[in-house]
Amino acid sequence: ALVQAYDSGGQFYTSTYTLADGTCRLRGIVPSGDYAIRFRPPANTGYAVEWYNNKGWLGAADAVPVVIGQATPNINAQLGYGGSISGQVTAAGSGLPVANVTVRARDESNIGIFDAVTGADGQYTIYWVPAGNVKLYFNAGLTGYSSEWYNDKADFATAVLLALTAGQNVTGIN
Repeated sequence: ALVQAYDSGGQFYTSTYTLADGTCRLRGIVPSGDYAIRFRPPANTGYAVEWYNNKGWLGAADAVPVVIGQATPNINAQLGYGGSISGQVTAAGSGLPVANVTVRARDESNIGIFDAVTGADGQYTIYWVPAGNVKLYFNAGLTGYSSEWYNDKADFATAVLLALTAGQNVTGIN
């Protein structure tokens, strides 16, 4: 799993990967202060992203005090299985499916969880979504269409929150 350190404002600082036994040592956190630690499992494992101490997003994460030159032990996680979000992306005028749109699930701090790309039929499924509130960004890229946030919103601040429970599979988010 990827283990990452962020400050309370969502600024990324450093990361490392867990070893085969699940342990890790996150180095290079400067300056001393409180940090939020995120555990991001590898794709295709079924496990959901989690913030330290079993929290779904940065704003809810327990602060981990870090002092330069001192170890901060026992910052552990027990990852649970995630749910999914699925739907279809279509062109506003014709209703035809739009392929190659990247759909990004973002937490309440606007930090990415996982992505999916629409197929030729416009369908997508984002797996391993943790319990909590999620916002979706539809990045149209080079498709010729405009990018937008879920439910025709222009920006993160106005995007609609999707509330997911543990392991929930939400469909029809078009």
